[in-house]
Amino acid sequence: MPKFLAKRTQVVKAHMSNGQLWLDQAVLTEFLRSGEFDRHLRRTRKVYKNRRDHLIQCLKTHFSQTHIGGSDAGLHLIWRFPKGYPSATAIQAKAREHGIGIYTLSSGAATCFDADPPENILLLGYPSVSADAISFAIERLRGLIDCMQQGQEPQQETTQLEEREMRVG
Repeated sequence: MPKFLAKRTQVVKAHMSNGQLWLDQAVLTEFLRSGEFDRHLRRTRKVYKNRRDHLIQCLKTHFSQTHIGGSDAGLHLIWRFPKGYPSATAIQAKAREHGIGIYTLSSGAATCFDADPPENILLLGYPSVSADAISFAIERLRGLIDCMQQGQEPQQETTQLEEREMRVG
């Protein structure tokens, strides 16, 4: 390219690509054009629905008076637990000590417009957690909450699932 066109070409190229790498854009274009993106969405929708349904079933199995919200959209749901449970903050802290990733509304980046966010709600995610890991985490969470309510210290358990770091959130 002639030197006198270099600056103008650079400006035109910057406007055309808008800061995006051309190879990334070409790959994305092919992914969309080939129909692979649609197939990917159909597969993941099914996987996420199965995990969501499994999480809800586990919560209903291990906890009475389970109130679940937000399960119709997104990749997280909220679990509102009944009075008499430890605070969401305390449950989150104890769960994390035992390798279970769950979140209070404020730590899960959810917005609550009340001055004091409710302390009986946890945010649970499921897209990157297997059904076995969900089952194990919710069963273990039940045991942790029982120990907390009784003022006992739960025992640390070591399992293969724990080594994979269980995150239901």
